Amino acid sequence: MDFNRNLIIRNLQLGYYDTMRLLKQLRGRKYYIIPEEEDKVFEILRSLPDVIVRDLGGLFKIKEMPIKRMLFEGIIPEIADLLGLKASSDYQDILIGLMETLAKNHGVEKFRIYSLEEFIIEIKAHMEGKGKLYIMKSRLEKEKSLNKRLADVLRRKNRLNKAAKIIFDALQTIKESME
Repeated sequence: MDFNRNLIIRNLQLGYYDTMRLLKQLRGRKYYIIPEEEDKVFEILRSLPDVIVRDLGGLFKIKEMPIKRMLFEGIIPEIADLLGLKASSDYQDILIGLMETLAKNHGVEKFRIYSLEEFIIEIKAHMEGKGKLYIMKSRLEKEKSLNKRLADVLRRKNRLNKAAKIIFDALQTIKESME
């Protein structure tokens, strides 16, 4: 049995926050997010600029179709699949899952309860000054000996990271225009 002090503290925190997740019905799989109204999250996604949706459609190789159909019938289901979410997941689960991808990549504190807005602000604070999101594509090119399945997993993760960053940037623009 391991009695490492740091591990004990981490496990206590994990137990506390997982209990809070149940009691307060918090969202998120890795982080602890206060739920928003589903209509608000839907409106955030619906208000993504057409150019962003087209870029995401290209990223996911989705055939040409009307913009909102592309977003809700092509892009969002693809993102949900990449995140490993169940079919019963709602738009809030998908948006939070995307933001959790960025948060994890940039070392955002896990043991804290965030509103969605606070979570986005915290992610932005961690991203500033760090340059572009780490892209695994160059790693794929250097390690050609990777088997096809591993390469596919890395490409899917890369697409997910790019999509998360694109939507995050669009959310910042939308937020600024509302202020």
